[in-house]
Amino acid sequence: MDAHTIIKEITEGRATLIDVRTAEEWDTGHAAHAVHFPLDRIMAGEIPPMPDGGSVYLYCRSGGRSDVAKMILVRAGTSRIVNLGGLHDWEAMGGTVER
Repeated sequence: MDAHTIIKEITEGRATLIDVRTAEEWDTGHAAHAVHFPLDRIMAGEIPPMPDGGSVYLYCRSGGRSDVAKMILVRAGTSRIVNLGGLHDWEAMGGTVER
């Protein structure tokens, strides 16, 4: 799927974008339309809000924590999850960052 389609899905509410970084990182800037749900909550067994039938996109600072989150959520039975990498990857694909 191309970047334009991913951004459109998220901005139209057909997909969820989840930031798994810490609160301090979130406060320095985050992707527009993102939901903040830190990795430690996912590791504790909590499941972030996800759309019925829609895709879930994850990001962190560099892609490592979002990859861990993806693995946990897949093991929990969630499908259609994509690790976008880091916040800089979101920006590079044309996504907006709120500061």
